[in-house]
Amino acid sequence: MQQIQLSRLSGGGTSAKSKSKTYQQKAAEAVTYLVDLFTDAVDYQPGEVSDENGIVVLEVKLLNGTSFSINIGFQRSEIRLKPNFPSGILQADFKKARHFVEDLECYLNVAHAW
Repeated sequence: MQQIQLSRLSGGGTSAKSKSKTYQQKAAEAVTYLVDLFTDAVDYQPGEVSDENGIVVLEVKLLNGTSFSINIGFQRSEIRLKPNFPSGILQADFKKARHFVEDLECYLNVAHAW
C-alpha cells in the first residue's frame, strides 16, 4: 500500500524546462529513505504516508504502541522534519523520538542533495 502512495507522490518526471525537483518529488524520495531508516531502527515502525493540505506526512509507531507523525518539508535545499507528538506521550519516549528525528534530519541533509 505504501508503494502505491509513494508512486502517487512522485508526480512523474521533471520537465526539460525545470531542472529542480518539485516538493512532491523530493518528499517521495525522503519518504523512501525514512521508511528504510525507520524499518532498520529497533524501536520504530513506519506507518502510513499521507498528504495533508499539500504536506507529506509519515506516521511512525513506537514499540510500546505510541505513534507520532513527521511532516516533511524543505527549506533552502535542506530537508526539514517536523515531528508531531500526541499529548500524553511519556517524556522519555518523546525525548528519544525527538532526538532520533533530529539525527535523521542531519543525516539526510549530509547524505543527500535535495
